[in-house]
Amino acid sequence: MANFTKLENLFNPEVLQRGIDQEYPKYLKYIPLAQVDTTLVGKAGDTITMPAFRYTGDAVAVGEGELIPLDKLAHSTREVTIGKFGKAIQYTDEAMLSGYGDPVGQVIKEHSIAHANKLDNEIVAALKDAVLINKYGASGTLSSDVIADSLALFGEDEPAVLYGFVTAADLAVLRKNEDWIKATDIGAQILIAGVRGQIWGVNLIVSNKLAAGEMLIVAPDAVRVVMKRDVLVETERFARKGVTEVVSTTLYAVYLYDDSKVVRLSKEAADTMVTLSFNVNGGRPVDSQVIVSGSAPVEPMAPAKAGFVFDGWYGEAALTTEFDFETVLSANATAYAKWVAE
Repeated sequence: MANFTKLENLFNPEVLQRGIDQEYPKYLKYIPLAQVDTTLVGKAGDTITMPAFRYTGDAVAVGEGELIPLDKLAHSTREVTIGKFGKAIQYTDEAMLSGYGDPVGQVIKEHSIAHANKLDNEIVAALKDAVLINKYGASGTLSSDVIADSLALFGEDEPAVLYGFVTAADLAVLRKNEDWIKATDIGAQILIAGVRGQIWGVNLIVSNKLAAGEMLIVAPDAVRVVMKRDVLVETERFARKGVTEVVSTTLYAVYLYDDSKVVRLSKEAADTMVTLSFNVNGGRPVDSQVIVSGSAPVEPMAPAKAGFVFDGWYGEAALTTEFDFETVLSANATAYAKWVAE
């Protein structure tokens, strides 16, 4: 008796599921930069509130018998809502039973690549929400000097490991720079495959998800992927049409978790910057904020002052009008601290 290939063997959901589970991670380029949170896996609900704690400041010198200034631990939260992402492809009996190639392997590959590309797109979109931006429009060309200037945005907290994503055309320009180090000469442990070389310690990788002149410099754990369910494969047979539909879905959300770990480079014209200074009236110093004109500042951690309780920020030295941190600034300004004796 002839041994015929049967459609139920080709479209065995368990076989397809195992194949996609193995192949899907191979096509993910950006996931090593992300933290994967599985809090919602197997649990009801599609929304999770994520905490983000702020640094309360360095320890201070305290004289004998003096009170240590009291800091208040503060944090913000962010609600993340899970999205559903799906891919459905219809396969005809003729295509699957033709005997040519590897139809099952092709099904697995198509669905794996589709979901990997979508997750990578979501991660890149989150990275583009960066608050550290170098708009180098005046220079016009992405160069070693532009990258060096961009690294300065990290300040003294520049991450030890950095990856830079650029277009193929921009990589070709950077390769000709005297600061270029070939991948074979780096000698460091590489977290992400595809590193072509290095400039100023930034491991460069080609990406087709960026525009010409655009670049992302990213440290690990800059984004978070909140996973509800990994790729799930289901099949449905339509015998009268002679077709089978293979449907694959994922449930997750992606957001920028640590905006201090990503810098976006852009050929846009540079923004006009304004400075918000803080007059602490004898309290612990608070760093000034340099922000884009037309945007709102961020309310800082409350300062501390021995023997006093902080009573808010005010817009003038007379301390009559509270400073509104939701109002955009178009010029330099100063916020004044008000204190009430304990």
